[in-house]
Order: sequence, then C-alpha cells, then structure tokens
Amino acid sequence: MNGENIVQPELSLTELRTLMAQVQDAMHATMRAEEQRAQARIENVEGSVARLDALLGPEDAKPYDPRGNVPATIRSVGAHDQATLAQNSGLALDLILAGMEELALTVRDMATVLVEVKRRTDQNY
Repeated sequence: MNGENIVQPELSLTELRTLMAQVQDAMHATMRAEEQRAQARIENVEGSVARLDALLGPEDAKPYDPRGNVPATIRSVGAHDQATLAQNSGLALDLILAGMEELALTVRDMATVLVEVKRRTDQNY
C-alpha cells in the first residue's frame, strides 16, 4: 500500500475521537439491552417452574373444593371421579388451557435463550 491511496479524513482528530466514543457508547448500550432481555427471559424460564408447580398442585392432591379448602389445580380437579369432572368440565378446561399457555410460553422463552446462546457462541469464533 502506498501513500497515494490513503484518504485524508475531513474530521479533526478530536472529532474522530468523539465519534468513536459515541459509537462505542451506542454499541455498549445495545449490548447491555440485549443482555437485559436475555436475563429477563432466563428469569421467566426459572419462574415458570413455580408457575407450573402451582398449576399442577401436589402429587397427592385431594379433590378440588370450591369452598377454598383445596385450591383448583390440575391434579386436584383430576382427583374427582368422571361424573364430577363431566359436570364441571369448564374448570378442568380452564386449567388445561392455562397449563398449555404456560408450557408454550416456557418453551418459547427457552428456545429464544438457546438461540441467543448459539448466536453469541458463533460470534466468539
């Protein structure tokens, strides 16, 4: 490379340094925002365990009691006999749909976290 092809910038050294600092600040802000979004998704996935446990209820759940003695969970509603379930299918359906939504949100968040990890891993090589 010879000196003939070098382009002289129209900005002063101070202006170039200021511009570089602004670019670095913007880059760091973008990276921090990405990290915060990823951390929020990780926390949501971690929180989904508690939400799914609450939807499921204990393994030895007694039949659901609408007076509040036994909360409505998938297992407590499922502890009823078939006739009772048939008469109260709306509650069972509500719990099933809530469980499906929670599972779908959890899987989506886990997939997003995995994609971000892969993207970051690929960028480091």
